[in-house]
Amino acid sequence: MCNFWSAIITRNGEVLYDKDLTSHEELVKKHHLKDDKLENRDFVRIEIVPNQNGFLTMKIGDFL
Repeated sequence: MCNFWSAIITRNGEVLYDKDLTSHEELVKKHHLKDDKLENRDFVRIEIVPNQNGFLTMKIGDFL
């Protein structure tokens, strides 16, 4: 599920995102990534979502 800020991080550390997109699938298409293997992937999808108060935080309790 794509929410606040979606991005893709490639194996070489490049962060791919688009301020107008929240869909990982659209990012995969836009950057012409091959999403055909599960093991030894070349990228991962990441999602940053505000906590219930609308803030971004790094507190462990917000992830549980």
